[in-house]
Amino acid sequence: MRSPAIGQPMKLIKLLSGSFLLTFGSLCLLVALLTPFDKTQTPEDKNSAIIGALMFGLPMTAGGSFLLWSVAENHRQTKRDRLQSSFYQILKENHGNITVMRLAMATGVSGNEAQQFLTEKAKEFNANFNITENGSIIYEFEV
Repeated sequence: MRSPAIGQPMKLIKLLSGSFLLTFGSLCLLVALLTPFDKTQTPEDKNSAIIGALMFGLPMTAGGSFLLWSVAENHRQTKRDRLQSSFYQILKENHGNITVMRLAMATGVSGNEAQQFLTEKAKEFNANFNITENGSIIYEFEV
């Protein structure tokens, strides 16, 4: 696992690079789309401009999209790892019992995300549910 000190600058570099590549790749593709309507160029010049714009635009757009996707995927995985780690830690501390609120507080995710995660884990591990007097759901896992 990378240290946070190294991960943050790399994430920023990927975001900036991906944004740059996607923006300029899209502009090149726009040129390729608009070139056929330019009445001042000869057909040979139009073909050359279209081929050139596509040769630069497609790889730049694909590369930028991939970089931005990888940053988003890395963020999702980091969040998932944090949820997973906190989930097991809370279960260990509370003898298999956990609530949505406790998981959300421990991980910093929204209540809906914590609820969805616990619902998935409850199905995966055949957890039981206990509803308290105030209406909260306590998930009970066998540990």
